[in-house]
Amino acid sequence: MYDERRNQSFLSRMLNFDTMITPTIIKIIYVIVTGIGMLFGVTVFLMGLSGGGSGFETLGGLLIIVASPFVNRIWCEGMIVIFKIHENLNKIANR
Repeated sequence: MYDERRNQSFLSRMLNFDTMITPTIIKIIYVIVTGIGMLFGVTVFLMGLSGGGSGFETLGGLLIIVASPFVNRIWCEGMIVIFKIHENLNKIANR
């Protein structure tokens, strides 16, 4: 079979939406959002340890530190699945 996409330039594939850049962007966003979530969790945890904080802040900070990577990962995987479905449907359509 002849694959027409191989002869197209990168710019042409981008302008025709043959190549999706969003999965790469989602991976970068995952790292950034997880880092922000971890910093937020550490901040809440340290506020709980300070004299003015309650025990709930300490526990909440730990919960944020543990849960935020999982929640972010599940959300990002869901978004990437949508793009993988798109890629597979394109492969089926091009057969």
